[in-house]
Amino acid sequence: MSGSSLAIWGHNEHVIESSEYVLNKLCPKFNGTEAVNCLKTKSQDEILNTLRFKMPTIIRRDDPNIVDFGPRLGGAKDLIPNGDLQTAIKQAPKRPHLIGFNSLDMLAFAIPNPYIPPTLKAEIPIPKLSSLLLFDKKYFSTIVKKVFGKTSTFGETNATKISESIIDYYAENVAANYTITGWIQAYLQCLSDIDFYVPAIREAKYKAAAGWSNIYMYRYSYANPLIQLVLDPRIKGSPHAFDLFNFFDNVLGIPEPPPTLIDLKVRKNFVDLFIDFVKGNDMEISPVTENQAPFIDVNVRNLISPDFAPKTVQFWDDLGKEFGFDWPSGDIIN
Repeated sequence: MSGSSLAIWGHNEHVIESSEYVLNKLCPKFNGTEAVNCLKTKSQDEILNTLRFKMPTIIRRDDPNIVDFGPRLGGAKDLIPNGDLQTAIKQAPKRPHLIGFNSLDMLAFAIPNPYIPPTLKAEIPIPKLSSLLLFDKKYFSTIVKKVFGKTSTFGETNATKISESIIDYYAENVAANYTITGWIQAYLQCLSDIDFYVPAIREAKYKAAAGWSNIYMYRYSYANPLIQLVLDPRIKGSPHAFDLFNFFDNVLGIPEPPPTLIDLKVRKNFVDLFIDFVKGNDMEISPVTENQAPFIDVNVRNLISPDFAPKTVQFWDDLGKEFGFDWPSGDIIN
């Protein structure tokens, strides 16, 4: 559900920095096993209060690597030898999978809300006012250049080229499809593609190629109008984790409003999908293959699509090969 081990935030080294911060604050005199034992003596409140300054919100801001604590797959080699996920996929037991995401996952994180205030940099998330009144191509381009066109990663010439490629792609394929909110939709779609969709689609296809025969995908696109008021009703899409309102009465600190008949219809569609999958019933959709990712779009009326965002996946694949660094995975491409 809206996440992949292949995403930049699903495997990275940043957890070292975050862990060292906690150790230096709570157990500065210890190392190794002694440090671990020291941390075990600390209460939950002590740890949370220590992290409050470093982690004021649920995600890291102004960075596509959105988590402070996440798996470090290489390192001590206690999870996956050498951190090689594709080899692990080939060797792992082949189990049925239902992989899903929301239609605009980063709407939950990249537009300020009561739980994620804007930052001084105004990149991720942006200020509320700019979401409609100020967010234009220039604003979008500035964010892309700052966040994805880093000269420290690509060098000055390539940083400009990769930024221009991203700007041009989302201008043509997203912004052009909207009249007023085109550039904010492009911003959110770009971030959602990098952090959620491209990694999940790659993972599904890798598993299919490795012989996993029952890999299915869904996209949850229903946007409850009352819940949207907490975010920004002008932006079209279902935010991260909002499919969970079909199972729970509180998601990301937001209480579920009283369900309408439409809400209940969507809930039945969504729950039936899970029932069919768990029981091994015939699914409405075809399984993912090495070359295609069919998916069911869950809404008031479910729709079947033959392939999820093949053009976008190809765009990011090609960009990584051309410039030697892949933003969706955070990996260097040799």
